[in-house]
Amino acid sequence: MISYRYESDTKQPGNAGGAGRAIDGRSAPKNIITFANTNAWEYGTNFFNIDFIKSGSQDPSGYKFPFNTIPTGEGALEYFAVYRGTLGLNAMTGTKAFAIPGLIKEVSIAYGFNNDKDSRSFRNDQLDLLGGINLAFDVPAGYVSLAAQAYKSYNHNALIPARRTTVYDWAPELELTYGIPLPFESVPLSLNGYIVMIWPRGNDDFGNATRLQFQSRTDLVLDIGKLIYNQPNRLNAFVGFYYYQNKFGADQRFIPGANQKSFLAGVALHLN
Repeated sequence: MISYRYESDTKQPGNAGGAGRAIDGRSAPKNIITFANTNAWEYGTNFFNIDFIKSGSQDPSGYKFPFNTIPTGEGALEYFAVYRGTLGLNAMTGTKAFAIPGLIKEVSIAYGFNNDKDSRSFRNDQLDLLGGINLAFDVPAGYVSLAAQAYKSYNHNALIPARRTTVYDWAPELELTYGIPLPFESVPLSLNGYIVMIWPRGNDDFGNATRLQFQSRTDLVLDIGKLIYNQPNRLNAFVGFYYYQNKFGADQRFIPGANQKSFLAGVALHLN
């Protein structure tokens, strides 16, 4: 799958300024190209997603002298990669011992990673490792799954020469993902999205205590291929809303830009 989306009013913790309250931070648009692949095999599933992100100049790629206070005038470049894998206990044992009809379809071992790099002054390079249990719910149509995982994060920060890598504490993490077709026979619509919660994981790069992170995205998706050409799951258009509270664990009560509310829109082309 290849997709493009536009996000409005994105925020970056510590990026102060702009109109409105100082604590709101500076708003910047983002243009995002995504490559994603999902596949299933005998014992589980694999999901890989990579976003290539270009910010508006309001979210600068860095700062110039004197004293690193003048923005370069260029928006930041960033990539964010996600991998999630599962190993189904029913699939591996060849039984239905881990299924509850009408409630749970499969219980799986879950594992994965995130990797994020950008061209901001921080030169952020973050690696997250995750592992735990995933529940695939037995729903009439679409899918709903919940993963409860342990989360470990490592972050490289170019602004702190004395401590270039921060090793965060292990923390609990929950991921709810869903894709639910809506009951409109003449218009093929669905709701797709996710909710992620990451508990406090120690102190950040600057020694500040991290906060509970809450992140959600919900898209209303129109299957254009099915609507026009009777070829489902080929071409989609979508609009959505993205919310991130205490972004990256930064405390939104004190750090500008740590709370984001963004509308988004885009198109997706499925190649298989």
